[in-house]
Order: sequence, then structure tokens, then C-alpha cells
Amino acid sequence: MATLAFSVAGGALGQSLLPAGVSLFGQTLGGAAIGQAVGGLAGAAVDNVLFGASLPRQRVEGPRLSELRVSGSEYGSAIPLVYGAACRLSGTVIWMGPVAERKSTRTETHGGGGKGGGSSAKTTTTTYSYDVSLALGLCQGPVRALRRIWADGRLLWEAGQELDGLAAGLQLYPGDAAQAPSPVIESVEGAGRVPAYRGLAYLVLERLELGPFGNRLPNFTFEVALPPERTRLSDALVDLCARAGVGPVQALALEGQPLRGYAIPRLMSAREAIEPLQRAYFFDIREQDGQLAFRPLVQAAQTRIPAEDLGAFDADGRATADFAEGRRCRGWPAGAPMSTACRARWRCSMPTWRATTRRGCSRHAGASPCRAARRSCNCRCC
Repeated sequence: MATLAFSVAGGALGQSLLPAGVSLFGQTLGGAAIGQAVGGLAGAAVDNVLFGASLPRQRVEGPRLSELRVSGSEYGSAIPLVYGAACRLSGTVIWMGPVAERKSTRTETHGGGGKGGGSSAKTTTTTYSYDVSLALGLCQGPVRALRRIWADGRLLWEAGQELDGLAAGLQLYPGDAAQAPSPVIESVEGAGRVPAYRGLAYLVLERLELGPFGNRLPNFTFEVALPPERTRLSDALVDLCARAGVGPVQALALEGQPLRGYAIPRLMSAREAIEPLQRAYFFDIREQDGQLAFRPLVQAAQTRIPAEDLGAFDADGRATADFAEGRRCRGWPAGAPMSTACRARWRCSMPTWRATTRRGCSRHAGASPCRAARRSCNCRCC
């Protein structure tokens, strides 16, 4: 409105003040045109002062978290029992603190400025970020160390590394008989009101950022290392039998067998827990002198292959004494020279051989190797 009014008034004033106009670079500008331009600029400035502040502001708000769903524990859920040098298992949320919300606001100005002035519009964007502290039960303790953490199948943390801002802290409670309550949980629930969870190995993540996981709790997986007294196959068998009230047992024959990792995720009998180990490590269970005895299954050899048929060569490819004496494969004629590559690769044990019609090279000197020799030799003629 002011722009139009000032333009008209400026044109009339310019015509009265400069009736002849102004000559500039050979061109004549009328006084009315000059007055309208100056009046329009002044009117635009007045419009911006009077009406610019009353323009509506655009507000944009990011998504907010109304509820955080977790897979918590239930009364009567089994605590996993693990054996072996290291074992990978999932955790169960046993405690979670309140979700902390942080608000961030950013304002951007659009429009305005330029020769004609004009009003500007402002956009206010509000985003929300969340973090939460929680404790996850792992397995029956004690454990020796925590090696790795995966979140939704992606490696999140490894021993010796930092959390890269994903959480403020990480504490492992091994599940021994002397562990104390977590200070993080006590800061929320109050001192003296938090159990120590002795016998349960668990992990506390302090102020875990939920933004990288879509404002939800990811599916965690953990790899734990166990004490030396629970890393052998015999240790697992003796402990399972003792828990079932069966003992003593004889497992000395299996003491040298290491156990990579074995987890019992639910309640089951000792027989159900031992059968997978029996299929994987091939041992038998017998009664001997009133006790259960674990013995490895030993099977007699069905056949024996002579050393000369296996290829009696050193690691560097040199022929042994058997080769030097001329005891070669029956598929290679006696006295025929062989290249170094042939001596290193010669492993033929076929009782018969077929002569080849291919032209031999100087290394083979008329020899007729069998089909297996032609596949093993790396000479061009073969």
C-alpha cells in the first residue's frame, strides 16, 4: 500500500521539481519517472517496517518419541549357561532408566533484501534426540571379559576401542560372588534399593544414543570370554553332570579337547545338553566302576597309503631319498628326467596310466605321463 502511494506522490513531486527532466549520457529522464522510482523505494521500506513483522512464521518440528518399546525379561526366564573359550549370545534388558529428551531449535530467514526491500519469512525447525541408560543380562557368571558388541548385526564396539559418542559409558559386571550394585542404576533408583545381581553377568550402557538406530533400541549381540576353568570339553561335561546330581564322573580322556563355544539358552535336562556336544566331538558315555566315563570314539584305520604314493618330498620341493633311488610312480618311466615343478607336484598313485600323444618337451625327454600327472604338472607341454 505504501509503495503505491509513495510512487504516485514521488511522481508528482518529481514532475514539479524537475519539469525538464535530467540529461544523462545523452538520454533524458523525466522528473516524474525519477520521482516514482524514489517514492517506490521509500514506500517499500515503510511496508516492510509496518507489515513485515506480522507475516506468519513457518514452524517445522521433527518426529518425537512417544513410547520406547523394549524386549524385557519376564519372571521365570532362563539365564543362559555358557561354556568354551568365547561365546556369542544375545542380551536381555533387565533394567532401563527414563528416556531423556533433548530439544534443538534452528531458525532460518528467507527472502527480503535486494533493491526493492520486501518482507522476509522465517522458518523455525525443531528436532528431538533421545538417550537412555539400560542394563542387559548376558549369562550365568562369572565371565572373564567382554570382546565385542553388535547392534542390528553391525559391529558397534570391540575390546580396546572407544564408543565413538554412542554412549557415555560401558561397564561389565562379571557375575561373581563379590560384585557390587551399579552406580548408574543407583543414581536413578536410589542407593540401597538396587540388587547386585550376583551370579549374573550383565552390562550397563550409560546414556545410549537412540538416533543412530531410528529412535529405538537395537537388537544387541555380545561376545564374552570365559575363565580357563570353563574352556574345555571335560569342564562342561563335569559341570553339567554335577548340576544334574550325577557324580563323580570320569572325563580325563577328554581333557585335551578345547571347546570353542556352547550356550544352553533354556531349561533342559543334562542329557539334552550333552547330546549336541556328543555329536560334535564324537565321544561315548559308558558306566565304569559305578561311574559315568566319557571316552573318545576311536576307529581303526581302514587302509594305509604308502609314503611313496603320497609323494615323498620335503616342504621346499626337493626329492627325498626314496625319489633319489628311483622309486617313482609306475605311471612315469624309470630314468625319465623331471622338471623341478614336476618333482614338487608329482602325486600320482594310479595303478594304470595312459600314454599321451602330445609332444614332450626337453624336460620330459620322451616320457609318457599318466592323466593325473598331466593335471598336476605345470609345464606348458602338459
